[in-house]
Amino acid sequence: MLTLVILWPLLGALLIALLPRTAVAWPRRVAAGVAGSLLLSTVGLTVWLIGAAEGFREARPWIPELGIGYHLALDGLNAPLVLLTAFLTFIAVLGSWAHTDRPHLYFSLLLLLEAGVLGVFLAF
Repeated sequence: MLTLVILWPLLGALLIALLPRTAVAWPRRVAAGVAGSLLLSTVGLTVWLIGAAEGFREARPWIPELGIGYHLALDGLNAPLVLLTAFLTFIAVLGSWAHTDRPHLYFSLLLLLEAGVLGVFLAF
């Protein structure tokens, strides 16, 4: 579940990058849809976290020979940061709606930034 929080903006950025250059309005719409749906899902996770005792964790071995693993966690400390990141990204997409200079690049990089920040906050 937490991996999807990071992958969702990455998939949105990839989709925006693959849109035809003639579709000028679609990057805005896709970015707003991705950022809005991620905001709703992080609100849901935060509300669900209030009732959970320990929070949420994902742990998978990545390179077991070297002892390297993939660990994500959402607890009471980083949940407000994740929620704030999703909210500010949604506000940034709406605030830059009139951005006309290379919207494909702008909105895909904005979603890449969101994925990176969420990855930092969820890393455990």
